[in-house]
Amino acid sequence: MNDLPEQDKLWALLSFGPRPNISPFFARNVLRSIRNSPPSPIWFALPRWVCGAVLALLIGGFVICLPEAGHQPSTSWAEEEHFLFDRIAGFHDLARAEPIGPEEFAGF
Repeated sequence: MNDLPEQDKLWALLSFGPRPNISPFFARNVLRSIRNSPPSPIWFALPRWVCGAVLALLIGGFVICLPEAGHQPSTSWAEEEHFLFDRIAGFHDLARAEPIGPEEFAGF
């Protein structure tokens, strides 16, 4: 392959073809056709204030649900919560789950 395009056979053939004739108002015509085209429906586009409101609600919900600094949940509620989870998951049928402490990992 030749490095110089002037010596390439394709360029020699292209020189015999008709030259493209572009209107001087090509850009203006393209922009006019874009402006006059009907807008495409965008169903998923939401106004900015809706997105901001949803974000504010999420942040507010997280702040409200965060536990307080010195607050520890009562053991009765924690035990009831574990019991309900085990009951829903079906673990109560398998075996009684005991809490795992560091003494179980002492041998490793």
